Amino acid sequence: MLRTEHDAERVARNLTDLLDEARRLADVRRSSVAERVWGGKGIGDPSKRLYKLTLPRATGLGAEEQREQARLHRKHLQRHADRYATVAKALTEEMDGRPGWGRQEILVRLFRDTAVDRKLGDLVASRTAASTDPDNCWQELAARMQQIAAWVTRETGLHGHLARITSTRGCYDLANDVIKPNKGLLLPHGPLHGNFEVSEEFPPIPSVRLIDELIADVACATLTLEREEGAEPAPLTVRARVWRELRLAVGPADVPEQAAALFEVRTRVSIETKGGPLAVSRPWIYLPGWDVEVEVDGTMHRGELDLGAEPPGGGDWRDLLAWSDFEDTGQPLQPEHCYAAWRLVTSKTCQELLANQPMQEGRFWLPFEPMDMPTLAPEGSIGAQVELALVAPEGPRVDLALRREARHLVALVEGYVADRRLQAMQMHDQAAARWSAGSAAEAADTTQPSDGPGPEPTTT
Repeated sequence: MLRTEHDAERVARNLTDLLDEARRLADVRRSSVAERVWGGKGIGDPSKRLYKLTLPRATGLGAEEQREQARLHRKHLQRHADRYATVAKALTEEMDGRPGWGRQEILVRLFRDTAVDRKLGDLVASRTAASTDPDNCWQELAARMQQIAAWVTRETGLHGHLARITSTRGCYDLANDVIKPNKGLLLPHGPLHGNFEVSEEFPPIPSVRLIDELIADVACATLTLEREEGAEPAPLTVRARVWRELRLAVGPADVPEQAAALFEVRTRVSIETKGGPLAVSRPWIYLPGWDVEVEVDGTMHRGELDLGAEPPGGGDWRDLLAWSDFEDTGQPLQPEHCYAAWRLVTSKTCQELLANQPMQEGRFWLPFEPMDMPTLAPEGSIGAQVELALVAPEGPRVDLALRREARHLVALVEGYVADRRLQAMQMHDQAAARWSAGSAAEAADTTQPSDGPGPEPTTT
């Protein structure tokens, strides 16, 4: 995080200078760099996304005017250092091995004269120590997860899949596992590290559940089902449990078409009556209550679930959101419980999520049978069981489950794209038939062009 306006302005100025110098030296355009970061199809001019990362050009302005222009632009500048680092990586690739333009050299120039610059030496030293420490189990665990992501990508053609979802208009519904036509893209809001999304507009990327954590158990929640017209609503007292799912996903972390291992977090609600559990079609809901659709006696019913103003332990439901102080912002990464959220798998995130949390019965639940085998992670921890799920030869084979899910989503998107192409070809054929001899005259008699104004333009 860039904590001060000075640091944000300095990094933006440094990036502006780097981009201008790259244009002079190698004719590298801003649009080319932006396309590597955000893709270039279906989003208009991608270079406009650099607005919050650079300073406006000051051509023809005096020094005093330049300072005033920079002052007014400060409030728009991005504060997340990783966004600048992503652009630096793309610039390195555009410079194609030119001396002095390697990734490390660009990063040093990018963050020069900032707090990040002063900490870079300590950061590099700590990473070097971690990578050479044979006892750093979290480094090893993160490496295995990234290896699985690379293997799944190769096995399933996931690279091409990511290219399709960054350039195809549509909307993936997680609950119903279907893709519907939509003005937005299948990857609606860019790379996923530090990002979040609702289930109705979910990115179609593969993930598997690693662990369930019970974060609230409401013994007397109220489920009010809708009745037929004229009938009174029927409130039921139910047990509602709120779970935090920790999942391993493979998707675009920092660059749209580059797959990496990600931790995915979802909040899920389960509902039980005295007769047993009720199936909830879309269990990722806003808390403390929201509309739900549940199956009762074999029939789906709409209703409203109310968990109460506070969690059972007191406080606020927002206190249970994942990653409550993301990157020292004071705000949770998961904005509400109905959103999923993602973070890149690193040794730091592995340790944060899996290290000092013993497998307490009743709080943590595994979606697979626990195993008793040697591990690098502390024995009895969540990390130890996740490690075995990844590497044990007779374990649940998370890698195979991820590959199976990836193949399913790749086929789903390919089928959707093929259907859209078929519809387009059918329109071409119909148009050609209209314009063929014998039908063109008839069309001319029934359809006249309008001289009036056209429809209002729509934004995409």
